[in-house]
Amino acid sequence: MSQGRLRVKIPEKKNDQEYFSQLKKYLEPLPGVKKVETNSLTGSVLVLHTLDLKSLDDLKTMSDYSEMLGLFKVAQPDASDASIARSLAGGFAGLNQSVQGLSAGAIDLPTLGFFGLLGVGLWQMSRGEVAVPAITALWYASSLLKDQLGKENGKTPAATR
Repeated sequence: MSQGRLRVKIPEKKNDQEYFSQLKKYLEPLPGVKKVETNSLTGSVLVLHTLDLKSLDDLKTMSDYSEMLGLFKVAQPDASDASIARSLAGGFAGLNQSVQGLSAGAIDLPTLGFFGLLGVGLWQMSRGEVAVPAITALWYASSLLKDQLGKENGKTPAATR
């Protein structure tokens, strides 16, 4: 959601042209709504507005209106959605800060990962296992280094590939 734009997905109503036609008809006259675009093929509605959707009052008004007309109900996001991914991301961010703190900012988690994978690759090569495991470890190590060098040059990792 961005300022003045709200996209609502209603997957259970995909391909229901009548529903989306009615939805547009009911939403357009709402105070603060400038334009409504619907797409029944994707099951989505784009509302261009002047509402303050960070305001619980404005959001509740729109939610109550749409629910009263039987159009849709605004549901609270499930707290368990992607909680494992969020936990992992938070854990890695915390670990990265710890590594940087211990090394006075000289090393971060991607750099540590690079050296770890480089070590595994070299160890696998010394054992004569150069087929997949060594090459894979070296490949990932070089990717991490490439991403890190791209960050230092002010480029995003995707731009360095």
